[in-house]
Amino acid sequence: MNNSVTSFLKLGVIAFLLAIASTSHAQQDTLKKKTKYVVGFNLVGLTSIDANTSLVVGGKGGFYIGKKLFFGGRAAIIPLNERYFEEVEEPEFGYIGPMLGYHVWRKERLQASVLAATGLAIIDYEQDAKKVRDRALFILPSAELEYFFSDNIAIGLELGYRSVQRVQQAFSNTQLSGMEFALSLKFGRRP
Repeated sequence: MNNSVTSFLKLGVIAFLLAIASTSHAQQDTLKKKTKYVVGFNLVGLTSIDANTSLVVGGKGGFYIGKKLFFGGRAAIIPLNERYFEEVEEPEFGYIGPMLGYHVWRKERLQASVLAATGLAIIDYEQDAKKVRDRALFILPSAELEYFFSDNIAIGLELGYRSVQRVQQAFSNTQLSGMEFALSLKFGRRP
């Protein structure tokens, strides 16, 4: 199996999460309650790929800027089933990029936000016994509802639409674009 997308995104996600965790822990002693951050991963993630359902394995994280604005990043791997794509073998799809969020509503332990992420989408596959890597742009606007069990643990329900643009080779933009749903577990410190 072609593991280049998987390896790239795993390293990106691990590096991103470690950077957030180490930065926020280092700042805890000096800033105490001023630094607000969150790191989360999908418990369940589903998406539509070319009118078929696929899993989404990924996460997101970042820092709060004030009480409403959130800046961070997200990454995901979406396993593709090659029986849906007859022209290619071993297809893999993933994305990584920055994310901006804004909390539009909050009441006690519930919080509603709008998010927007964009960045690099990578599609790896084999065609005619040749390995091919296609790069594209992804844009993912979404809405999320979070429930905070405490100031440090939350569960989130997110619904968005992933638009993939400038796919150059075996796939079309519409094949890789689709709705995305995630139920995620989050750790951190809310504002």
